[in-house]
Amino acid sequence: MGRLFKVVWTVLIGMGLFTEGCGQADHSAGPEFPSKPEQSGPVTQRKPDEGLSDKLGQPPVKASLPGQPSQPAPSATIPKVVMDEVRRATFRVWVGDALPDGQLQNLQGQPLPLRNFWGPRLTVVVFWNSQSISGLEELQDLAKDLLPKYREKGLRVVAINVGEEASTAANALPKTASDLPVLVDPTGQYFAQIAQQSSKPDIPLLPRTYVVDAQGKVLWLDIGYGEATLRGIGSTVEAVVGRQEAER
Repeated sequence: MGRLFKVVWTVLIGMGLFTEGCGQADHSAGPEFPSKPEQSGPVTQRKPDEGLSDKLGQPPVKASLPGQPSQPAPSATIPKVVMDEVRRATFRVWVGDALPDGQLQNLQGQPLPLRNFWGPRLTVVVFWNSQSISGLEELQDLAKDLLPKYREKGLRVVAINVGEEASTAANALPKTASDLPVLVDPTGQYFAQIAQQSSKPDIPLLPRTYVVDAQGKVLWLDIGYGEATLRGIGSTVEAVVGRQEAER
């Protein structure tokens, strides 16, 4: 009987030890499954990357350094003259050529050298007459809009009437352009060195516009007058005035 008691007691003690060991093993396995606060750590560290997806496709913004000059805007350029061959054939003076020197009479009948009317930087020379409605509009626009803006920067405008007497030219001149210097070429002898009539009647002889530098060299030109002509004149003036001011 005593021997049986010892066996049972030994078995009970062994089962107790086994149960205690299993409890320690379950407890030690706990850290393999971190709690939520431990998982939030790495997410917090990624905050500096938040918002980058909103900036995709945007160019990088360069920080300006203190004292660093800002980059200048692209300078204007003289527009290229694009013209069909029929109209091109009516020009005897082209871009890069100099307008012929000569004497023309003013409205008072006094002969004056054309070179006396060249501006310090640029001169817009317009050949026109009273039958050219668009030519009259051009003189009005130049006197009202362009010349006041660039006069102090060295721009001048000269109106040369072709094929009419001084009195006719004076009466046809728009009031807004009355302050422009006007020269007359009654016989068209001077203008014949500049241009010639096209064989096609739909191509006008006048007006003709030449933008020349201080030496009379042609920088830009056009036949007829419209918004494109005014833009071309303005772009040429802005390009030359802007370049010369940048060189100062």
